[in-house]
Amino acid sequence: MAKIFKRVVLYSFLLLLFCAGIPQIVAAQAMRTETLQFDQDNPFSVKISIPSGWWATRERGTPIPGIPQTYDIKLMPPSGIKTAVTISIGRNQHSTPFTQQQFDSLVTTRVSSLLRYAVEKNPRYNEVELQGGYGRYCTLTDASLANRTNNIPNDEYLFLTFYFANYENGFTINAVVLADDVNSAFFQLILRSLSSIEVN
Repeated sequence: MAKIFKRVVLYSFLLLLFCAGIPQIVAAQAMRTETLQFDQDNPFSVKISIPSGWWATRERGTPIPGIPQTYDIKLMPPSGIKTAVTISIGRNQHSTPFTQQQFDSLVTTRVSSLLRYAVEKNPRYNEVELQGGYGRYCTLTDASLANRTNNIPNDEYLFLTFYFANYENGFTINAVVLADDVNSAFFQLILRSLSSIEVN
């Protein structure tokens, strides 16, 4: 199951929210803004704030129903921070936003595919209001690792957080964050980065 949690990064579209309870160390952390360009035939740009010392890579993603072409942004942490962050971005067919029903279906399909391997069987969703859109995220705990939190292999992760965002301009974001500690300062920085995304 831990291996499946890892592989989902390749196929899934997490973001999450910048909450009021973020530790002061996070609020004080320097962030820098990067603008990434995508798709030569039908170009668009993604603006994202990332923590100092981190960097972003980009590559083609995997198409999903309703989104014929996606692109992946991976946030790479400095040495010593164990996490994997993949942000999948795509323009919906006809450049129109998903309806609420379509968005709900995307979220449910992605998350339910892993519930058999998770501690949570009815995960709690957090709604996110974004400029020009809205989002939703939840966190799953790998059941195979839940009883050995002090002995997690380097290539496996205790938590998987899904983030989904639906934008009025017809773009959809599906992010996946793998981490061993969702209460850490660096995890809150990741959420801060996700909430900063603008797609034009």
